Amino acid sequence: MTVVDGLTPDAVPTPSPGVQTVAIGDETVLVDEHTGHAEVVNHTASIVWQCLDGRSSLGEIATDLADVFGVDQEVVLADVLSLVTSLAMLHYLVDDTSEPEGATEVPVRTPDFLGVPPNA
Repeated sequence: MTVVDGLTPDAVPTPSPGVQTVAIGDETVLVDEHTGHAEVVNHTASIVWQCLDGRSSLGEIATDLADVFGVDQEVVLADVLSLVTSLAMLHYLVDDTSEPEGATEVPVRTPDFLGVPPNA
């Protein structure tokens, strides 16, 4: 089922079947094989995308990223929730706890919390 509004830190989304990725430099292109729609996401969003494994909650992902990059967890969580909501509305993500929703053009807001390289 599609991830919809009301996304919480407890959500555990995973890439939708048929979504392929291509890394180009620091960015990643997400391609929906069913619709042909493609979305380019920045380096930060690419890292978040790689963490969407269907096992980790968004809260866990945000906590881990905040620890690694030395950024406030609440800032990271807000960015992760915003990004995942955008990608879910474009049907790039699914979550078994949500009801399906239709969506068309939705601008993807990529996170900005990574302005610096990871802490050593």
